[in-house]
Formats: sequence, structure tokens, C-alpha cells
Amino acid sequence: MKRLELFGPGGPAKRAYIGPGWPEWLLGLACTILISTQVRDLGRAKLPQTLESYYFAASNAERIHTLAVGVDILILLFIAAWIIRGSLKKWLEPIVIGLAIMGFGLVWYELVGAMALHLPQAEFTELPYRPMNQFGLVGSGVFGAYLIAKIQMPKLKPVASVLIKLAFVICSYLMQLMFFDFLMGIKK
Repeated sequence: MKRLELFGPGGPAKRAYIGPGWPEWLLGLACTILISTQVRDLGRAKLPQTLESYYFAASNAERIHTLAVGVDILILLFIAAWIIRGSLKKWLEPIVIGLAIMGFGLVWYELVGAMALHLPQAEFTELPYRPMNQFGLVGSGVFGAYLIAKIQMPKLKPVASVLIKLAFVICSYLMQLMFFDFLMGIKK
């Protein structure tokens, strides 16, 4: 039986850790939290006279939420595989990045669709967060932050790289809020 490889050949004393880095660990934690919010919304869709029940009945949101839960579960599975077999990084890292792009796109796809939807019996007072998949802009912020964290900045010192990436994450989230407000202004 083959030994579990969390470290490169030669053991931890001779080689560095080869598993996922802090961006993947944080993405895995965030996906776990996002799954719980989506499962809650899917459960509320079956209750009578809730925002979710009206919204899910009038749109294809249930399929989008189910797909988003699937994307989150796949991200968790691929990160777990990466933890177990760090030597598969060259295959697993692009898959996780692709799934993060899908998660980001699903949020905006549903958000734009929800803005075009008119429900006489319910009003979307919590847009851009609820009842969207991935908790709306929170989810797109999580996936955007992961994608920004994966940008390589080899010529900078680690502290400068982290600070620049943090500034990009904040600017990215604020730009998404401004874009959402712009789209809401067009809708009116």
C-alpha cells in the first residue's frame, strides 16, 4: 500500500509541504459556508409564501442553485484530493481555478436574471445578496479573491504581494457593487 504523501519525496525533514496553499484552504472553508446558505435557500423554496418560493417558481433559480452547490462540492473534493496527493498539483490547480471562474459566473448570471424578473407578490429588498446562489456578491467576492490570490508576483516581497492582492480584492468587490448599482439604475 502506498504511503500518504503530504510532503515531497524524502519526508518532511528534507522537502517542503506540497499540498494546497492558504488560498485553497480559505476557498474550501468559504465553499463549505456557501453550501450551507444555498441548501437553506433550497429548503425555503418549498415553504409557502416566502421570497424564495416565489422566486424559484418564477425563474430557473433552483437549477442554478443546484449547479452552484455542485460547483462548491467539486471544489471541496478537488482540494481534498490535492491535500491527499500534493503531487497532483499541476492537474488539480487549474481545475479548481476553472471551477472558481464558474462559481463567479453563476452568481452574475443569476443576478442579472433576477434584476430582469418582475414578481408582483414579492420584492427583492436584499439584492445583491439574497436569494442569489453563493449568497450573491459575497460568493462572487470569495471566488474573485481566490482568483486574485492566485496571481503570481515573483518580483515583490511577500508582504508587498499580499497587500497589493488585498487592495485588488477590495477594489474588485467595490467595482462589483458599483456595476450592480449601475445595472439597477438601467432597470429603473
